[in-house]
Amino acid sequence: MQIIELLKAATIDVPFEARKLVTLPGLELVHMVLETGQSVPAHALPITVLFYVLSGTGTLEVDARTETVGSDTLALVPAHAQRGWTNHGSTPLRLLVVKQMAS
Repeated sequence: MQIIELLKAATIDVPFEARKLVTLPGLELVHMVLETGQSVPAHALPITVLFYVLSGTGTLEVDARTETVGSDTLALVPAHAQRGWTNHGSTPLRLLVVKQMAS
């Protein structure tokens, strides 16, 4: 068994709070926080990504389609799709990001 505490997890060098919780063969798990007004610019990745909203509300843009996504909701973004997040809410947007890495 391995226990990983969020605040002890390695930080990722991005302009918002992000910590890599675990990397396993074919899988990466990241905890991400966007404060009010922060965003992740649209970008494409060659991997499938799952976003689980832990708390808050954000706008997810995938290939020019925009959806408001709130707590306890999962969004699946296919490989190669343009994706980006914005927190227009008044509270932090906390996400659990699951990346299906190439094996």
